[in-house]
Amino acid sequence: MARVWRFQIHPPGQYQPDHIGESDPGATAVFDPAISFNPKCTAAAGTFSCASCHFAGAGFSSGVHQAIAGGGRGFGLLRHKHPQCDSSELDVQMVKTPSIVNCAFQEVMLWSGKFGCCGPNFGTDSLWPKGKFH
Repeated sequence: MARVWRFQIHPPGQYQPDHIGESDPGATAVFDPAISFNPKCTAAAGTFSCASCHFAGAGFSSGVHQAIAGGGRGFGLLRHKHPQCDSSELDVQMVKTPSIVNCAFQEVMLWSGKFGCCGPNFGTDSLWPKGKFH
């Protein structure tokens, strides 16, 4: 059975706008496929966004043990390997996609751990593939 998340409305915090109706660039950026402009598999270019792996129904995480970013097709729990992408072209990490709730307060942003060597990523170098960041 699918897990349903119900979020209560909280009063605005220190970093939140205190009026409803103002455009929130962060909310729209989550659905913007601009992050997918140059994946290893060109067939998947322009087809995914942050929301492809961080969706509300799973608490703004992937809901699966290993999400597919670049080279995937579909949304949320139904996301799978793009049929025109080779397995070697998939952007699949060795860890579950974290929730992006309150991500403004995280020291390290990229879920692959490639961005940052300190804070929560300190000492985890052996978990990530060697080579340059794409």
